[in-house]
Amino acid sequence: MPDLVELVVNVLRVVLTIAALTALVDCIRQPAQAFGYVGRLSKPLWLGLLAVAAAFIFVAPVSILGLAGVVAMGVYSADVRPKIRELT
Repeated sequence: MPDLVELVVNVLRVVLTIAALTALVDCIRQPAQAFGYVGRLSKPLWLGLLAVAAAFIFVAPVSILGLAGVVAMGVYSADVRPKIRELT
């Protein structure tokens, strides 16, 4: 049974880290002015949040810090990214 738990944690680690890095790359590609136009945090702040989120998810996906990373990634992907895509 411990092998199954390790497998699940490792799969979560890989999938969530890839998702966080994808959000980070998307944030890098967006123009900085777009963040101000949609009334959200600035681009440098989102870059920092997503970079730290990816690190937390990679290091400890099943912890409070990993959960905070998933929340930050989710907020960017579900709220900020669609609004910026409408502008560009």
